[in-house]
Amino acid sequence: MKKIRIHPPNFQNPKAALKEFKKLNWNGLRIAISILLVLSFCTHSACTWFPVWLKQYDIHSQGIWRVCSQTRDGIKCLRYIALPEYYATIQAMMVTGGAIHVLSFIYFVYMLKLKTRSALPLAGTLTITGILSIIALSIFTEKNLKTVLSSSMEFGWSYFVGWIASAICIIAAVLSFQDARRKLDNSESSIKLNNKKLDNSENKLNNKKLANKNTINNNH
Repeated sequence: MKKIRIHPPNFQNPKAALKEFKKLNWNGLRIAISILLVLSFCTHSACTWFPVWLKQYDIHSQGIWRVCSQTRDGIKCLRYIALPEYYATIQAMMVTGGAIHVLSFIYFVYMLKLKTRSALPLAGTLTITGILSIIALSIFTEKNLKTVLSSSMEFGWSYFVGWIASAICIIAAVLSFQDARRKLDNSESSIKLNNKKLDNSENKLNNKKLANKNTINNNH
């Protein structure tokens, strides 16, 4: 199997870096996908890490890893001593989604480097990431909605950022599907064009043979 080497751009030589950048297989959809990939990864990471899934004014907040409280010495955050079972499920889903997101980045780079790569696997990984996040956030909503409605607790900003990350992932997946479909349509068009050229070549060859045959018959 032929090894593919992807060399990092030479940032010390901007012209060379720009030249390498232009060699990649960019199009309008892929530029949009690259922006959405960065946004979704940043928002997914912020949602997973920051402990503001739930908050109570400015004195208490909690995420899926830590709980923070206001003290005389300032805000102190501690890891959970004992976790509800559903927290472990949410943690696993969010971490798995983040790992798959990294794989999406890697594949996206290969896809830009190689013309033969389709965006379909990228669409699949982004869809999985988005679905995992949606399920995790839905579980958290179901378990804490009564608490939010019956107390001064409310959903925090990192919780809402998680929903934004999920939406961005799904949008990026849809654009990736469109890119894969466009590539497939272009491939089919190329095949039809090649077949047409082949048919024309065969017709010209047959016509030439027929003309030669007629010439021979006329000479006789």
